[in-house]
Amino acid sequence: MNSRREHPRVALLTNVLAHYRVPYFQALAQRYPDRFGVFLTSTGMAHRAFLDTKTEVAFPVQALRGLRWHRPPADDRHLSDLRPLLRFRPDALLVGTWDEPTCVLAWLWGQLPAGPSMIQWVESTRADRARVEVKEAYKRMWLRGCKSIVVPGQRSREYCQILGAGDDKLFVAPNGSDRALFSEAAKRLKPRRWALRKKLDLHGMNRDQARAAVV
Repeated sequence: MNSRREHPRVALLTNVLAHYRVPYFQALAQRYPDRFGVFLTSTGMAHRAFLDTKTEVAFPVQALRGLRWHRPPADDRHLSDLRPLLRFRPDALLVGTWDEPTCVLAWLWGQLPAGPSMIQWVESTRADRARVEVKEAYKRMWLRGCKSIVVPGQRSREYCQILGAGDDKLFVAPNGSDRALFSEAAKRLKPRRWALRKKLDLHGMNRDQARAAVV
């Protein structure tokens, strides 16, 4: 079998590398060295926490340079230089968002005969917010141009089906978590529970318990 077909070169293009997905991407990078690359649309955003890719990530991550539009409270928008991604020459391109100008350029590249197979990562659901038909039409067109769609669960799957995606395109990749990390943190912070709830102004706590905890 052709090794390129057996182990295709896959690139992920997204705006922020989520902490909880790092172990998954790390496993991919270790299993398929030089076949998996991560490209970010920005080196940072004002209202999003970024991983320090030099100390917190043990696989190659490249932040693309370019223009940025800051528009709080929504995510920034970027028009990035795609040349590093083009030089990686992916067989498949997994895109994490569909409203980034950078990702629009990547999607157009994927529509060319020699372009990569487009894979869209969709975490949105129909219940997230009121939907505008013009935007929904745009998403339907976008998904038609994708070979595959990755969703974390049933609600996202149903939303993609509403947008016209067939079952043959949809694949479920559940979001995971580091159970050991959260178990250790819970044991360490539980004795300070009420003090932390008061400090963070969380609702639903017993006021007398909170006051007693910080006296």
